[in-house]
Amino acid sequence: MLALLATLAGCATMDEGDALTPGTRAGRPSLDEVAARLPSDIAGFKRDTVTEYEGRQPGYGIAIGYGRDALDAIGTVFLYDRGLGAVPSDPQAPQLAAEFERLMGEILASPNGRTVRNLRERSRFDLAVPNGRALRCVELVAEMSQENIRRTICVGGAAGHFLQTQITIAESNAAPADPRAFAMAAAQAARIPLR
Repeated sequence: MLALLATLAGCATMDEGDALTPGTRAGRPSLDEVAARLPSDIAGFKRDTVTEYEGRQPGYGIAIGYGRDALDAIGTVFLYDRGLGAVPSDPQAPQLAAEFERLMGEILASPNGRTVRNLRERSRFDLAVPNGRALRCVELVAEMSQENIRRTICVGGAAGHFLQTQITIAESNAAPADPRAFAMAAAQAARIPLR
């Protein structure tokens, strides 16, 4: 049955999240287990802080912060389930499509503040992940202080949890970060392929 599903999914490698029954928690790795899979360095970003939200707001998970030595870009990997239980990794799954649209609505409805102004969407795309399921992504642009910034957000599933990556970088950065490489590496690290 899993072989047939893999064929129907365009031969994308399935991960442990695809083997879980959506909405259940049975057999799903914990947030700490999945966070421990993330390396200390992802695409030139060094692992920094881990912020735990799950204890205060069940379903909100954890955030793993990453930064660059030059302090010119920040990255974050979020792992959460919004209280929905197991989340599939298939980017076409209704849970992932709904989460992406919910996230976009939340971000774009945010009022412009003192630090970020004129936030707008530049493009949406699906990011292929080698040996795994694609991530659904969006690139946003805005003004921050006196800089134009670019924020790339990708959402997918990993180990039965939502996986969200965010990279924020100044447009004028001489050595730009690669948000696609960051998202791909985070997804690959967080997922264990089914054999």
